[in-house]
Amino acid sequence: MASLFKLLISPVLLIIGRKKLDVRMYPFLVGAGVYFVISILRALIRSGFSAYDAGTAFFLQGLTSSVLEETGRVIAFVYILKDYRRNSDAIGHGIGHGMLENMGAGFASFGLQMSAENAFLGCAGQFMGSLTHIGLSVFAWYGVKNGKIKVMLPIALVIHLASNIIVSDAFDVIKTLIVCGTAYFLYRKDVDDLR
Repeated sequence: MASLFKLLISPVLLIIGRKKLDVRMYPFLVGAGVYFVISILRALIRSGFSAYDAGTAFFLQGLTSSVLEETGRVIAFVYILKDYRRNSDAIGHGIGHGMLENMGAGFASFGLQMSAENAFLGCAGQFMGSLTHIGLSVFAWYGVKNGKIKVMLPIALVIHLASNIIVSDAFDVIKTLIVCGTAYFLYRKDVDDLR
């Protein structure tokens, strides 16, 4: 059941987004495609971390993911999605970006025996991760659209790195609330073609 939930998070968010916000498919597909490319690059880079001690390798893995994913979002909005500037396009991109991660987590947990508590925490964590991906895509979209990427990118990098290296359920909740609250403010603040 937990595996199925993780697999369904992004499709359900996409359906809701398309019905409520007129989310377009192209930004969603770009988000998924860029994440796929990032995953390949990340795997190649991480293969060189085995020479380091566990703590250093863990930090470098988190840093690598943060830099690649947040830079990937910016590149997507600057070059690939330059004609997609609707507020809802940021939502679509974020859903697509998180989809492959959700699928990986869903397939990885198939057949695993876990307590109800651990299953719930795993599903909650994956859902919060999806919301964070959407929020960080809004950060990138807002920064690119309004010429504030020099402010928004460092903020996104710090948030993403903290998410990767701080293992705490309480931190995940606080981080998700802050990211989503800020993203909602930016989404509503930029009222041009608000959808």
